[in-house]
Amino acid sequence: MAQFAKFHSKQVKEDLFCPREDDCQASADDDFLYWYQHGRWHEQQGNLEESLTCFKQAIEAKPLDYWAWYHRASIEDELGKFEQAVESYRQATIVDPQNYWSWYHLGYLLAEELELLDEAINCFEKSSALRPEDYWVNYRIGDCWRYLKKFAKAIEYYQKASQLRPQDYWSYYRIGDCHRNLGNYRKAIESYQKSTKYSSDCFYPYYKQGDCYRYLADFVSASKAYKMAIDLDPEDEYAWYNLGCTLAKIGQTEEASKALNRATTINPLLSQPIT
Repeated sequence: MAQFAKFHSKQVKEDLFCPREDDCQASADDDFLYWYQHGRWHEQQGNLEESLTCFKQAIEAKPLDYWAWYHRASIEDELGKFEQAVESYRQATIVDPQNYWSWYHLGYLLAEELELLDEAINCFEKSSALRPEDYWVNYRIGDCWRYLKKFAKAIEYYQKASQLRPQDYWSYYRIGDCHRNLGNYRKAIESYQKSTKYSSDCFYPYYKQGDCYRYLADFVSASKAYKMAIDLDPEDEYAWYNLGCTLAKIGQTEEASKALNRATTINPLLSQPIT
C-alpha cells in the first residue's frame, strides 16, 4: 500500500499493546490476550509473519474481536497478501460496522491493489457516513470516479475535499486533471494554478497548463508554462519538445530549434515523428 495509507493508519486507536515479550508471558492463562499481545509485540519488532500467526491464533480464541481482525488485515496488507487482507478487513467491518478505519482501508485495498472500484466506492461512502468531514475519504472517492473516467462525479468529491482542506495541493491538481479530460481547458488551467499556489515546486501542474494553453492555441502562454515546468525538471524531454513546438508556432525559430535539440538529446526517439 502507498505510504499515505500507512501514515494515515497511525491515527488508529491502540487498544491493547505489549511493548516487551516478557510482559506477554503474564497473559498466558488467557489464550486470546496471550496471542493478541504476542502479535502486537511481533508487529512492533517487524516480525510480520510471526505477528500474523499470533493474530490468527487470537481470532481462533475470540472470533468476534474487532482489533484482532483489524491488525491481522494490516499485517496481511504489509506482506502483500492483499486478497487475504481484504477478507480480514471485511470480517472487521462485520464485527464492528461503525468503525471508520476498516471501511477506509478496505476501500483503499479494493481500489489501489485489486482495482475493484465500484466496491471501493461503496466502502469509502460507508467511511464518509461515519466521518463526513474527513478530507481523505472524499479525495479517495474522487480518485475512484476518476479511474472510472466519470470526471464530473470525480470533480464533485475533489471539490468536497478542497473545501475540507483548502490549502491542499492535490485536490486542486486532480480537479484540473478532470477538467482537462473533459475538454474544459480554461477551468483546468484555473485549478492547476490554484494547486501551484500551495505547492509551487511541482512540475506537472505547470506542464499540464502548457498543454491546456496549447490546446487553446495560446502558444505564448503555453511556452511560458513549459518554461516554468523545465525550471523544475530540466531533464524532461516532453516539456522541451512541447516548448520547441510552441515557440515555433510564435515564430521564435532559433529558440524552438534549441528546445527541440535539447529534447532529442535527452531522448533520441523524439527525433521520430510524434503522432
